[in-house]
Amino acid sequence: MYPLDSGNPMAVKGLIKMLRAGRKVVIFPEGRITSHGSLMKVYEGPAKIAQLGKARLIPVRIDGAQSTPFGRLRGLVKLKLLPKITITICPPQAVNTASDRHGSKTALRRRIYDVMTNMMYQTSRCDSTLYDMLCESLHIYGRKHQVLEDSDRKAISLGGLLLASVVLGRLLSRTLRQDQSRRRPVGMLLPNAIPTAVTFYALQAIAAVPAMLNFSAGKSSLLSALKTAQINTVITSRKFIQLAQLESVEALLLDNVKLIYLEDLKQQISLTDKLAGLLKTRLGLRRRQADCHQPAVILFTSGSEGLPKGVVLSHKNLLANQAQVKSCLDFSSQDCFFNALPLFHSFGLGVGLILPVSSGIKTFLYPSPLHYKIIPNLVYDIQASVMFGTDTFLSAYARHADPEDFQFTRYVIAGAEKLKAATRDRWMTKFGVRIFEGYGVTETSPALSMNNYSYCKLGTAGRMFPGIETKIEKVPGIEAGGRLWVKGDNIMLGYLRADQPGQLQGVAGGWHDTGDIVNIDDEGFVSILGRAKRFAKVGGEMVSLTQVEAWVAGLWPQMTHCVCAVADERKGEKLVLVTSFESADRKTIQQYITDQGGAEIMVPREVLYMRDIPVLATGKLDYPEIQKRINEKYLPEG
Repeated sequence: MYPLDSGNPMAVKGLIKMLRAGRKVVIFPEGRITSHGSLMKVYEGPAKIAQLGKARLIPVRIDGAQSTPFGRLRGLVKLKLLPKITITICPPQAVNTASDRHGSKTALRRRIYDVMTNMMYQTSRCDSTLYDMLCESLHIYGRKHQVLEDSDRKAISLGGLLLASVVLGRLLSRTLRQDQSRRRPVGMLLPNAIPTAVTFYALQAIAAVPAMLNFSAGKSSLLSALKTAQINTVITSRKFIQLAQLESVEALLLDNVKLIYLEDLKQQISLTDKLAGLLKTRLGLRRRQADCHQPAVILFTSGSEGLPKGVVLSHKNLLANQAQVKSCLDFSSQDCFFNALPLFHSFGLGVGLILPVSSGIKTFLYPSPLHYKIIPNLVYDIQASVMFGTDTFLSAYARHADPEDFQFTRYVIAGAEKLKAATRDRWMTKFGVRIFEGYGVTETSPALSMNNYSYCKLGTAGRMFPGIETKIEKVPGIEAGGRLWVKGDNIMLGYLRADQPGQLQGVAGGWHDTGDIVNIDDEGFVSILGRAKRFAKVGGEMVSLTQVEAWVAGLWPQMTHCVCAVADERKGEKLVLVTSFESADRKTIQQYITDQGGAEIMVPREVLYMRDIPVLATGKLDYPEIQKRINEKYLPEG
């Protein structure tokens, strides 16, 4: 034991001497016991002491003690007198990196932060299944802990969610066995609501694989998804079909698959089913039929590059990603999520449902992100502390919300499309709320990087989460950055493609090509330059359509803008701006882009006014539909 006088600046020298003498020193980089169960503020002191003492860092995680009455999580977890205490010792690591030989204070803090977040991720439990994590969440936070609420203003606890999932799972198991479709994916055509969450976990309970169907994608895309994943059974709701006016979609499904309505299943629940479900959940019996590497869900791409592809994610993919997110963001069971992003979208499902359920966080599920006037009032009413959205949705909420509506919100997380500076500034000016931009793709379960309170750089999508390897492939004509490839436990099992229905095409070598052009700076911050397919070759030079869109958005921030390219006899391709601003003119755009440092080839040659620019249900611009309309106008027939 070495008594350390915190008021004596020379006392640290004693620790350094001990290290140089070969002694071991234990220091808590956070400086205090966690008050929310996640990583607290990390100080650079331990890294500096290790550096001067010529020692290595050995990360150690103590887990379980937070559940005792001596912890600081009273009210956040179910307290236990004799909990299981786990101490995990990670391999030693060097302090300095090759890029920082001088060991500046900022670099040392970043180094110790990376060591701690990597430790948090590596020691998290990812070798389980989604159903087992639901059971684990109940064990930690208690059977009566409320975890979900929807627009009907009905709430359900962890115990209620588990019981309802087990009972519904028994009914689905019998039905699927009769139809001999137990081994095939089961389609889900349902909105953001508690019954959808129950159905999702009911399928997990019987080791069936749910396929989340996009009911807004159009009939051809929906039919393609059914064939690609070889789905012959779809679960839906009569009430949902009626409210969403999906009668034509229902007719299409009836011609191709068997429909199971939740209303019919509810009528079939017997006393035996209820008693069996109650017995199983009370005894804490868990499902062991599937391991963590088995498929857990199938999601579908938007089809922007052809027919929709099925993205097969395993239990480990999803649980690893939620562990990666939690290692860098301080969520706790006192938080309240507001999720209006559809559950057929990877962001809405992975971060908006699976993460909070496995973490004991209450989530409010709302069926549509398009209700711009209603959503701000609801966020205020439920006192949501965390909400998600795309730039399109967040910009619309800001226009209709009152200054008080987001006073309880501490995290607003933007993803799926580039966050405009005007949207970010408006939220800060009107609400005093900082938007944290992130980046991810469906194939990565979905989050790859995100800004947070510890590390945030405006204009970037944050730093990569722990456990993710990256490599940048140079693209001819693009100087900064390149095509991003990623590898990690959160990378999908593989694709299901329309040309080979039902055949899983794995990820070669574990590396996934995101198709995005990015730049990663010396501090690790990721800047999204655009999709590889969203670059045009004008006069032999590569031009980022995303960058041009950003410039036009800076000129008229309250409007919607899209830049596409069409063939041009003289320069190979020319840029066409589609805008909802009727008075937009090329001369003003040219002057603005020039003032921003852009070249003449970056100025759109044509400006096309379109009052209602097509947008997908996820909030992204519908680029295929926009490109189709531009081609019809500017390209010659045939």
